[in-house]
Amino acid sequence: MAIDRYTRHVPVHAKQVIDNKKVSDHHAIIPTVNVADAEFGQLPSGEQKILSLITARFISALGDAAVRSETELEFTCADTVFKAKAKILKEKGWRDIQDWIMGSNAERADSENDEEEQSGNADLLAYNAALTKGKSYPLQDPKLEEGKTTPKKHFTEDSQLSAMERAGLDEMPDEVERKGIGTSATRAATIEKLVRIGFVERKGNKKTKYLILFCFITQH
Repeated sequence: MAIDRYTRHVPVHAKQVIDNKKVSDHHAIIPTVNVADAEFGQLPSGEQKILSLITARFISALGDAAVRSETELEFTCADTVFKAKAKILKEKGWRDIQDWIMGSNAERADSENDEEEQSGNADLLAYNAALTKGKSYPLQDPKLEEGKTTPKKHFTEDSQLSAMERAGLDEMPDEVERKGIGTSATRAATIEKLVRIGFVERKGNKKTKYLILFCFITQH
């Protein structure tokens, strides 16, 4: 397998995802030891991609945490509050081995968040180092610009499943056994039911399908 040529230490924290006392889901793919006997280079290209994806996701789930620092600035000018945020990845953790297997441009459920992290971070952190909380600062070359905002992208099935898994994550206490909407075994079925009864429609091309929500307005 490709992972055999990875020369760095691979951390394994099995308890992050394995707990025999809490068997609540069933999975379509179960890793088995005989995968080590597979000659990766002799597999068809399609199977190589699938095996690489499974390997990356499985080892990433068992790996070290990815650590990032967040900076948030808030200014008040003419009774209007302006906010800016920056996120810097300090320790790659599980992302290091995922990038090695899948490539640094591998698609992730949080790819949009990754792009946001890289936008203007250096400038914002440089300003933050020179600022003092509660102090007033003069405006420099203020100007008013007009523009148009763009709506957020529609959910795909992958991003919708990820959102369902993370729903309410920040509001729930740590001792809650199950978080999010549904389970890994029922979330896809929930989406299918919404499509079947007409609340959601799939639109797009063969490569990417978006989920379009229909709003029904009734008048009494």
